Amino acid sequence: MKMILSAACALLLFYTQRYIYKRIWKKNLGVTVSFVTPFAVEGENSALSEVIENKKAFPVPVLRVKFSFARGLSLTGGENVTRSDKVYKNDIFSVMPYMRITRTHEFLCEKRGFYTVDSVSLTSSDLLMSAKFTDVRPNGGQCAEFSVYPARADVARLLPVFSKIMGQREAKAQQPDPFAFRGIRDYAPFDPMRDINWKATAKTGDLKVNVHASTRAGEVRLALDLEPDSDWADNGVREEEIRIAATLASLFVQKGAEVSLASNGRDIVTQASANMKSGCGPGHLTAMKETLARIDLEKGCAPFQETAQRLLDNVGEKQETVLITGAKGTAKAALYEQLARPGGLHIIFVVRPDAGALPEIREANVTRWEVHY
Repeated sequence: MKMILSAACALLLFYTQRYIYKRIWKKNLGVTVSFVTPFAVEGENSALSEVIENKKAFPVPVLRVKFSFARGLSLTGGENVTRSDKVYKNDIFSVMPYMRITRTHEFLCEKRGFYTVDSVSLTSSDLLMSAKFTDVRPNGGQCAEFSVYPARADVARLLPVFSKIMGQREAKAQQPDPFAFRGIRDYAPFDPMRDINWKATAKTGDLKVNVHASTRAGEVRLALDLEPDSDWADNGVREEEIRIAATLASLFVQKGAEVSLASNGRDIVTQASANMKSGCGPGHLTAMKETLARIDLEKGCAPFQETAQRLLDNVGEKQETVLITGAKGTAKAALYEQLARPGGLHIIFVVRPDAGALPEIREANVTRWEVHY
């Protein structure tokens, strides 16, 4: 009889603890995965933080946490990591009551892109590990999105192109800007009446005129043609195009120029073409790098004809347009010549060393940029 009672009690405890754990194992159990910083540059290291917090009086004897993100971030160490269509991280914890566990995983930013950890998969069991419980929940991390900005292109190779564009901008800008006030000087016979500063004249008793600064901040338009000119797309060349665009944007912003972006690459989230209006300053530069990071080459490209038409519809004075393209064939030569007719077009052809001769584009400054890796 005692054996029967003992067995009955054991069965009762067994099913009771299973029932209780099935109901409460995931209650007050927080699991978040966050990137330590919101962005890094291609080739740099960063990290993500995995936090498990059990805010109840019952332990979670075994907790398996699984999450994934797109390939392009390489976790250092490689423990419990599987790489297939994505990078999968699978960790096991034993979480005591009211315990908080934090693990930091370092990774290398191998590839430009936009990365997210959208959800976490949890698997647990009862105290006797006789049953398995699962839950898939949205990731509640504070920084569940991460951008890898393009690496800098070879600045030494870009400087001749950059200097030429800056020189042409300066030449176009040597005109007085009526809205840019530089100071006051004595009146000269050639000064127009509208420049007389009557307040300063009344104060000094001599005619004084306003001196206007020259306009030196003409817009630079970066045009990025990522549409391949054949059925096979060379992503190494296209990635270099994006790096050149990011580097030129940095150089121009550092010189105080307003920069815009017109591209036929598609945003990984919105699927729209990656474009940016003209702007200047560190904030604008960061936003432009973010836009370039989010271009997904696997989504395909819009026809460059659409991008070119937008550029032609918004031609203004003192603009310089830099077209960065890997389309080395003659199919787009006529389209590129249309962009060159208003003047101020600089084309950087990004090609492999064996690409052969470049198409001849009249009225454009052409640079050959070879990619050896």
